[in-house]
Amino acid sequence: LLAILVSHHMWLHLLARQEEVTPRAKGRFFRRLGRDGGAVILLSLADALASSGEVGFYLLLPLAQEMIDFYYSRFLVDRRLQRPLLSGHEVMEILSLKPGPQVGEVLKALVEAQSEGRVTNLEEAREFLLGLKVRGQRQR
Repeated sequence: LLAILVSHHMWLHLLARQEEVTPRAKGRFFRRLGRDGGAVILLSLADALASSGEVGFYLLLPLAQEMIDFYYSRFLVDRRLQRPLLSGHEVMEILSLKPGPQVGEVLKALVEAQSEGRVTNLEEAREFLLGLKVRGQRQR
């Protein structure tokens, strides 16, 4: 946990510099950090308070609240953010892949597309896969 906190504690600060923090960015934050995302947010707030005083803390606080709200109201509830519509076996069949890390990469890309609303059903999932360029894919 300590390594995660140290390596990601500036992520919230970087998001705060954006004009808008999209659901895609919030989802990516929590997909990467999972439950540790809350601890990273708390450390980011502590860092802001220590380095910039109350001004920095209160500038970051609304985004921290928004991120926590997103985690509990959408990320945990919306299964599309967590489970791909297709299994690893289906990915291998559709893309003619052998078992390996490419299957996991494709599944991650599929989950991200689902979380963004670009893929909402099985047909769209298949079309999405066929549009990907995947290393190790056998040509048909």
